[in-house]
Amino acid sequence: MDAALKGAEQIGFTIISLTVSLIAVLIPLLFMGDVVGRLFREFAVTLAVTIIISAVVSLDADSHDVGTHFAARAQGTTGAHLPVVRDCF
Repeated sequence: MDAALKGAEQIGFTIISLTVSLIAVLIPLLFMGDVVGRLFREFAVTLAVTIIISAVVSLDADSHDVGTHFAARAQGTTGAHLPVVRDCF
């Protein structure tokens, strides 16, 4: 678990800065006028929400998954989830 927290600390700033810069690129699309503005507004909002969700998953769920994997490896139970993953495909 400590490794997951340390990894999240190391990549946290990068993920946040990328998220902010990508959303900043989409802001002008929100203020466009006319028909083109209406078309791009929905596109920009959809992309912004998707980028925010991706950042939350990157900061939270990935770190948790890695911590769980390393904890299972320390207990010698790695690979227990592989049949479930294999059955999904």
